[in-house]
Amino acid sequence: MKMKKRFLGILLNFFKEEKLMKMKKRFLGILLSLVMVLGLVPGMSLTAYADNQKAYAAYDVTTNDNKTKSVDALTALQVKFNGKSWYIIADDSTAVNAGTVTLLAAESFGNSKFDDSSNKYSTSTIKTTLYNMTASGGDFADVASAINTVKVKGSESDGEVDAKLYLLNTTEASNVPENVRKFSTSWWLRSPGDSDMKAAFVDGGSGVVYAFGYGFYYVYGVRPALKLNLSSVIFDSESKEFSLKPPHTHNSITFEAWTNAQSLPTKAGSYYLTTDVTLSGSSWQVPIGTTNLCLNGHGIIQKSSARVIEIKTGATLNLHDCGTTVHRYTVSNGLATVNDNATGEGVKTFTGGYITGANVTTVSGGGVYINYGTLHMSGGTIIGNHARSGGGVFVDYGTFDMTGGVITGNTCSAWGGGAIVYHLAAFNVSGTPVIDGNYKGSEVSNVHLNEYANRAGIITIAGPGLKPGAKIGVYQYTPGKYKITSGYKTYHEGDNPLTYFSSDQGRAIIVRPDGELQTTATTGIAASISYDITEVQKNPGDGPFINPLNNTGNGTVTYAVTPGTGVAEVDSSTGEVRITGTGEATITATVADTTAYTYDPKTASYTLSVHNHSFTYTANGDTITATCTAEGCSLPPSTDGGSDHVATLTISASGGTYDGTTAYGATITDANSIQGDAKVQYQKKSGGSYGTATTTAPTKATRREPGHGRMQRPPVSAAWGLTPLKRTLHRLRPTIRL
Repeated sequence: MKMKKRFLGILLNFFKEEKLMKMKKRFLGILLSLVMVLGLVPGMSLTAYADNQKAYAAYDVTTNDNKTKSVDALTALQVKFNGKSWYIIADDSTAVNAGTVTLLAAESFGNSKFDDSSNKYSTSTIKTTLYNMTASGGDFADVASAINTVKVKGSESDGEVDAKLYLLNTTEASNVPENVRKFSTSWWLRSPGDSDMKAAFVDGGSGVVYAFGYGFYYVYGVRPALKLNLSSVIFDSESKEFSLKPPHTHNSITFEAWTNAQSLPTKAGSYYLTTDVTLSGSSWQVPIGTTNLCLNGHGIIQKSSARVIEIKTGATLNLHDCGTTVHRYTVSNGLATVNDNATGEGVKTFTGGYITGANVTTVSGGGVYINYGTLHMSGGTIIGNHARSGGGVFVDYGTFDMTGGVITGNTCSAWGGGAIVYHLAAFNVSGTPVIDGNYKGSEVSNVHLNEYANRAGIITIAGPGLKPGAKIGVYQYTPGKYKITSGYKTYHEGDNPLTYFSSDQGRAIIVRPDGELQTTATTGIAASISYDITEVQKNPGDGPFINPLNNTGNGTVTYAVTPGTGVAEVDSSTGEVRITGTGEATITATVADTTAYTYDPKTASYTLSVHNHSFTYTANGDTITATCTAEGCSLPPSTDGGSDHVATLTISASGGTYDGTTAYGATITDANSIQGDAKVQYQKKSGGSYGTATTTAPTKATRREPGHGRMQRPPVSAAWGLTPLKRTLHRLRPTIRL
């Protein structure tokens, strides 16, 4: 409510000062919209990441609506950062390679000489004082990471210095509204005056900028400015305060924000992207050492004829992604193009950050080139890259560890549309890596295992092995000559190789005697399909089920049911069966040959019997017996002999001392799953008659033992109310009487 009142007050003041009716109508619309939202969402907070929602924009003092405000209306525009009051004097949130707002102190940072001996800002006392505030132990040290470092100098003849807190120059001060320049005291600027003994300043009373300056040895106010990195802060409109975002932490790593939209880090460290990064002119050379990079849902996009990323000797890149942004792309001749504005047929999507745009026809390694370096990939998508070989990734005398992420939509003109692994390179996989949908011309080409001097690239399965969802297509120069895995026996002995791997060349993938995988040299390997269970019995009302099919190849299976109506329906692609009636039906699976497998037989079937019980009932104490006289019943045969089949339901009363609060209910034992919706009901006996039946268990007894002042646990007998009897047991309503 405080936020509502404050916002209404600000806008009403605006209406008093604004004379243009057109602007009134416009802001009235905004006011009404906000009031509706606030009214509909009780307790709503307008705290938001400052780089996503410009909740701070209303406090920019340079806008036409705010630049003439004064006194209380101007004070209302002040914002907070690090416990101090500021004015927003520039909004560069949409500027290329910026994403900042410039703040000017609205309160004094104390009084100081400009310097003792010079009017050069680069060597001044005041510059050093401000620098120390953001250094270790300074008042702004804890928030220094959210303040951009800028290069400033007092004049063209002055040396340029890096600064986070700095004084404005005369031009910058002149662009600040006059009422904002007015201050409790005159304050220094970093520009020199009209002589070597003077530095420029602003008169606090009038707000006039005096470029001719005053003696640098005089004491004036210190009023610094800073550029606040919006990707590192959140803004709360209730308190009008900028504060640090929570740390970007995952994979046991704390990442710092990378805000540059045109380049990537040149020093090893841990970074997360706050925006897409567009490279033009060269590839990103991963710095020596270990660099952790979280794509954070953003893209690294190459716009020139260069690789996207190169990892060379001594460099390690750990590629992560925690983003949930959904991106769109299209595919033409196997090569994907990422375009979030794409519409129409053929548009596909993926989630998270990505690496794209390489088009290098004369060299290898489009998305990532590994040469004696190391890439650990746990997330992100490498998509839409082309190279002579290794459109997505080229591993040449280096190491590529892939535990997650996707490589798709990449192409090559020679070998390895998705990736190429040289014979001396290491390619280790675990978790859920996906390398699929990559091409060499019209041919599928995912991971090419290079061969040289009687050796070949190999896929090493590392602990704890691959998980469901992993999918790796394999291409061999000489199918069947070399094994394609190491570690398969250790982590996947007994698993179907097709769960994780496929042959880009349509070969079968078989388990070698040593437990590792190998493609076959030829196509047309014999395969078959079959059912272990050929007769399935069900009852009306049973849920959907799948009878598992054995498939020793990789052919596509379709399912059908005969007769087509009355008994059951089957999903043609999954084989899931849904019961619709009673009687018998045949479920048939049909498989198609592939280039790798020839099936014989090509069909397999089983019989489904849906039985309709014909029950008669008898009761004895706490047990009711249902006897089915229909043929084909799957219930246990009667112990009395003959062709009847029987099932029982037994009701048991729970023991316990009733204390007035604890309910003690009865339970039904149903060994043959025939209970259906039968329920226990309870009736209170008063005198010789029973009360209304209820399904709520009692919390107290109605009988008191003689000589005792507390409720006892009375003996409980269970009897079935068998009137009226229904034809089928699953509609029976049994009653237990206490």
